[in-house]
Amino acid sequence: MASFTEEDKEALTTLAKMPYDKQAKQFLNAYWSRELKLGKSEAACEKIWDFTHEFMRLDRRGREGCELDEFEAHQFLERDVGAMTVKDMRAALTRIDIDFTQKMSLVEFLIFHHEIQDWASLVNWTPAGSISQQKMLRRAQAQMSAAQEALSRATAKADESKVEADRAAAAADASSRAAVESEQAAKEQHDATVELVAQEKAKADAIALEETKANDDSLSTVKRNKAKAQLAILKSEDSQPLRTARISSAAAERRARKAAKAAQTAADEAREAKVLADAAAAAAEQAMNDADLEVEALTEQLEEAKAACAGSSGTEDGTFWWLDREFEDSLKYMGPKQRAKAEAARRQSREKAAATPEKSTP
Repeated sequence: MASFTEEDKEALTTLAKMPYDKQAKQFLNAYWSRELKLGKSEAACEKIWDFTHEFMRLDRRGREGCELDEFEAHQFLERDVGAMTVKDMRAALTRIDIDFTQKMSLVEFLIFHHEIQDWASLVNWTPAGSISQQKMLRRAQAQMSAAQEALSRATAKADESKVEADRAAAAADASSRAAVESEQAAKEQHDATVELVAQEKAKADAIALEETKANDDSLSTVKRNKAKAQLAILKSEDSQPLRTARISSAAAERRARKAAKAAQTAADEAREAKVLADAAAAAAEQAMNDADLEVEALTEQLEEAKAACAGSSGTEDGTFWWLDREFEDSLKYMGPKQRAKAEAARRQSREKAAATPEKSTP
């Protein structure tokens, strides 16, 4: 069994406390062309990508996490490895002189999974590229973070825009319905008013007729007295149709006022919702444009760094693979137009990098 120094163990502890993606990149870089030769196995690299993101998913700290607790580790092992317990893994790691605590880091799992016996080269691996190459790679990684944040903001703004657009559509629909209801109520009020006018005219005509009879000396006294009696009745009370017309007219007027007020409120809300939707759409478009610029800058910096490091031994090929994989993953969260722009930007950056003469590096 390989022997390990205290410095090796301290380096492993330090690596195990780094965020998951840094642990994964260190593992990829260390074994890219040595032992595991990960550079020749896309499937193995992809598996490490999957393991890393499963750790992130299980860890409450997400991407900022570095190790799983025993319960989370059990979940991971049962799902991704098979019938294995943390106890089994602890025993295996102890055999290669790793002090396995109650927590499981990604790098400890990868050492176990790939049956690494001499892990000193892993924890002590350092990039052999020039300072210039390392700076270019650091800038590309920083730009990846910036692009991911910009894409996340763009996605959030797009989601907000959709919510506001849906609200605006619902408000516009409600306003249309309220307008129809108001129009219907206004028509009913008009019809009720016409009926009331007709009933009032009928009463006025009946009174005029009886007044004429009551004052017609050519009629007999009986007929004139009958007309006077009928006139008194007409003046003292309304007929049932007239009473109904007045009640219906008053009710129709109240309904029309209420419907008109509701229609006005709905129209105001629809206008306000449209303003908010338009603002959200503009913010989403701006966020999308900002993300496009960040992605364009990312592709340029990444391809320049790859071109500068091409052919150099000991450069961070695993990190480059990881950045490319992150770029591919980000495409899934883009809309068709933005995805096309991102892919076009990458093609242009690759063509530009390929056309740039290689510079010697110190």
